[in-house]
Amino acid sequence: MIMSGLFYFKDSTISGKGMFATKDIKKGTFITEYIGNECTYKEMIALKGKDPRGIYRTMPWLNQIIGSKDNPVNFVNHKVPCNSILKSRFLKAIDDINKDDEITLDYGKRYWDWISKNTDIKKK
Repeated sequence: MIMSGLFYFKDSTISGKGMFATKDIKKGTFITEYIGNECTYKEMIALKGKDPRGIYRTMPWLNQIIGSKDNPVNFVNHKVPCNSILKSRFLKAIDDINKDDEITLDYGKRYWDWISKNTDIKKK
């Protein structure tokens, strides 16, 4: 269920490409779904190692979702404070988002801990 009428992609001042609102989005609106294959934690480790990039954990002790390369949520950049969250695979607005504003997420501490230990990428 990709509601592409709510967003578009363009260069971001945060990082690379970003997801932007095509129109005003009200707080509580579901923007799009995190698309990907569901698998067990063991299967995820076999496929990806412990790299959290491109993975949405529905519940850490149950299933993982490994996103496809063309997943629209891959273009949602990290920012604190953010204006959206991932809730049950769906990107949801937690604040009103104005037309042409970038849609952002807080990637969370676990993500940045892994990144700092395993890559040269720095938190912005």
